[in-house]
Amino acid sequence: MATMLQIVDAIRNVLIAQTVLDLDEETCSIDLDTAVLNMIAKQGNRCCLLMFGGGARENRQPMQLSGGGGLSQRGLQWRWSWHGVYMIKYDTDPYQIEVDVLEAITAMSGMMVNNIRLGNIVPKADIIQIGQPDGADINDMTFYMIPFTIEVWTLD
Repeated sequence: MATMLQIVDAIRNVLIAQTVLDLDEETCSIDLDTAVLNMIAKQGNRCCLLMFGGGARENRQPMQLSGGGGLSQRGLQWRWSWHGVYMIKYDTDPYQIEVDVLEAITAMSGMMVNNIRLGNIVPKADIIQIGQPDGADINDMTFYMIPFTIEVWTLD
């Protein structure tokens, strides 16, 4: 079974690979202060926070594999949730922030299509929810925040 650190690193790599999200290893973090402070230091306007959301042991299959072969789906599996918040710093152009938010949502909605196994470390991973963007202030800066949830399946 993949470790939680391997899983979060793989999720970060998928997010960073989405060029429209404009993230790197320093602005996509499991620590909010690190992500925001690194974004400010780089004079950027985007960062992402990932948080462990819990897990459940399940005995249902995350996917059906046809044609024999593939993964053995016997036994119990774990379904893990990772919650994320993608943040775009709001400057002064209300039209541009709307464009940026819609581009980010489009990129996030399709980012797992070619990464369903997170680099072959898990049987299945998928983004299962993208929440409504909302404004918030952090350190006297206004951000548009887009919450999302990624579900990851592992085998015992």
